[in-house]
Amino acid sequence: MLSALLLEDSAFLEPFLGKTLEIGFKENNVVVGLELKGLHNVFKSEIAQIQTDTLFARLVLKATKEISNYTITALCPLDFITQNTLKIGDCIQWHIPENSVMLYL
Repeated sequence: MLSALLLEDSAFLEPFLGKTLEIGFKENNVVVGLELKGLHNVFKSEIAQIQTDTLFARLVLKATKEISNYTITALCPLDFITQNTLKIGDCIQWHIPENSVMLYL
C-alpha cells in the first residue's frame, strides 16, 4: 500500500481506479535510514549496489523477499554510508514522501 498526495479532483482520478499503476519519484526525494518510524510509505530493501563520489552515494535497492519484485535508486549523503558501515547485502529502510509520488497508467 502506498499513500500519495494528489491535488487533482475526483473526475481526474476516475481513469486510474481499478487499474494497475506505475509510480515514479526522483531518486533525491527518497529518504533512507536504518529504522524509520511514524511515516507512511516505508519499505525495507536490500542494498544491491553502491556508487559513491565525494559527497553522495547512489544506492540501488532491491525488494526483500516478502514484497513484490522491484528495484529503485536512492541518492543519499555519503556520510550515511560511512557512519553506518553499510555494504552490499545490508538491509535499510526507505521512505518516499506522499507529495513526491507520481502516478502513471
